[in-house]
Amino acid sequence: MQEVISRKDRIRMSPWKINLLTRQIRGLPVVEALMQLKFSRKQKGPPLVAKVIQNAANLANIRHNLHPEDLMVAEAFTNRANIQKGIMIMGRGRFGLKLRRYSHVVVRLKEIDFDEALKGCKNRFQKQRWEARKKVAEEVRVARRAAGGAKGEE
Repeated sequence: MQEVISRKDRIRMSPWKINLLTRQIRGLPVVEALMQLKFSRKQKGPPLVAKVIQNAANLANIRHNLHPEDLMVAEAFTNRANIQKGIMIMGRGRFGLKLRRYSHVVVRLKEIDFDEALKGCKNRFQKQRWEARKKVAEEVRVARRAAGGAKGEE
């Protein structure tokens, strides 16, 4: 099993907000995780997390010749980075602290073992979903081989 780790440091967003997104995509195949982030109702976080996933998928393609259909998000988590403190000026000569929180995002992708996933299914719905994913991955693999063969003939 091949795996790839990608991280983005010092994202100008609270770790609590980004952690909601990383929990949402954990355990999903890469294509479905990117789709979940695309349709998320959050404003700023989904493009940042999607960029980290896309970067990891590109690394897997370069290093191990794995495509996004063959990868799943094995681990995704957020770490707290430094906190930048500033002064928030208020009325009557008062002031408070304004905390600008930063965070790190780490994503680990691994190759999907479809047979192992099918054995681990707890009910028929999970089994149907994993069979559909396996079928799509096989179709994409065949299409890539056909396209690669057509390019080689030219």
